[in-house]
Amino acid sequence: MRNNYCYIGILLVVLFSFQGTFAQIESRNIQVGPQKDGSFLVPSNQLLRPAGLQVTLPGRPLDLVQSPDKKLLIVKNRNSIDVIRIQDRAVLQSLSLPKSGNSFTGICLSADGKQVFVTDAENMINVATFAEDGMLKWETPIQLPEPAIGGDAVPGGLALDDRHSQIYVTLSRNNTLGVVNQRTGIVDEIPVGIAPYDVVIISETKAYVSNWGGRRPEEGESTYNTSGSEVLVDPETGIANNGSVSVIDLNTNRNIKSIEVGLHPSGMVASPDGNRLYVACANSDVISVINTLTDEVVEEILVRTEKELPFGSAPNALFVSKDGKTLYVANGTDNAICVIELGQSSRVKGYIPTGWYPASVLLDEESNLLIVANAKGVGSRNQQTGRAGHNSRELQGTVSFISLPDEVKLTQMTETVLENNSYVQKLTVNDKKGSLKKSVPVPQVLNQPSVFKHVVYIIKENRTYDQVFGDMTQGNGDTSLVHFGREITPNHHKLAEEFVLLDNFYCSGVLSADGH
Repeated sequence: MRNNYCYIGILLVVLFSFQGTFAQIESRNIQVGPQKDGSFLVPSNQLLRPAGLQVTLPGRPLDLVQSPDKKLLIVKNRNSIDVIRIQDRAVLQSLSLPKSGNSFTGICLSADGKQVFVTDAENMINVATFAEDGMLKWETPIQLPEPAIGGDAVPGGLALDDRHSQIYVTLSRNNTLGVVNQRTGIVDEIPVGIAPYDVVIISETKAYVSNWGGRRPEEGESTYNTSGSEVLVDPETGIANNGSVSVIDLNTNRNIKSIEVGLHPSGMVASPDGNRLYVACANSDVISVINTLTDEVVEEILVRTEKELPFGSAPNALFVSKDGKTLYVANGTDNAICVIELGQSSRVKGYIPTGWYPASVLLDEESNLLIVANAKGVGSRNQQTGRAGHNSRELQGTVSFISLPDEVKLTQMTETVLENNSYVQKLTVNDKKGSLKKSVPVPQVLNQPSVFKHVVYIIKENRTYDQVFGDMTQGNGDTSLVHFGREITPNHHKLAEEFVLLDNFYCSGVLSADGH
């Protein structure tokens, strides 16, 4: 049974200004999903060959925290928190959320490791406690304030100050840092930049907040409204063009400075001595390094696998070793951990292959183990009971447990990462007959010519190929998955028959916006 398990919509392509004749290219019969050699091909034309041992967790593992005794790993998943025993990687518990789903980041433990705090996708910090039997159970959640524009706060990163019984939480749609008094339940708010993501406390008097949308615009600057907030944009392209980190004085609970960094600043981590703050800037492919004594950016570290490649490594989370000499960066789009040697002039040492889109990384130095949460894991492979095929939203996430490599092994792993991300280039190299130099209707690789001058692209949203076209004998469809066949969609069928039918087209989007 053939299933388009990623978001594809329905493709109806009308082609005109035909130039020349159809050229045939070699049929490779390669489909998205598991391959014979044990690797996975994902819709973004990347292979997955993750290092280490993999634990599958249906959903989207987004954040990680380790218990104080280093025995347990608590995973923030899409609709649960999952407990893994690190020694044998056994999943001990999957505790479903009381309501809603989890937000994009944010999980922490109390100092004694008995309580777990995790932000949801609406307006709560959910609280779970380890009972006497070792299992987590939910306690009363912490209600967070709504934004002035209404709706949900959408909290993100968390930092716990046990000494003062306070929790610091970024409130994305409020554009504030929430300060939760655990004794009274009162939540104060500190205005920061636009769409705050993460918070790091480096001392009793100072904290930092990364702002996805950058600093607050000044009068007369070019902006665009997003979810009720004005974000700085390039006046010519309308694309967001600012990233910032807010400096918070914890004595006065005031934002005392805005530091401009790379675009879309996400996860942050402080050096062991607190003198450096490393900021993962997902839309600039750099780590902005802030001197916390002067609150100035003193270095930018490029994490792209090859300098000449276009933007798109998406560093989003990081972890620093106890000696402060090595930084581990989750490069989401590279499906890899970037290993950086820190110093006067920091350098990338190599890359470690992971699952699809690593979203969190930590290092257990006692066991020399790198632990990575892969948000998309191996793709939409989570098979639901009683449901035919694969649903684009049902991801099979994974957690990788990787022994720290020596320099020789890291070099080998780096080659694997480069190979995994060069699937299309491999087609070119293996093109012995020169087929990829001939004009074809749909080019397989960059710079391959097409016989067509113009393409009109008609897409029907939120339907898979099989739901509409599974009844077409001309294509490789599955009739058991047809929901809206010829009798319901006669125009779609007529267009497909008169022009072209694409029966094995995949895109990497999970949601409509990505697919488009």
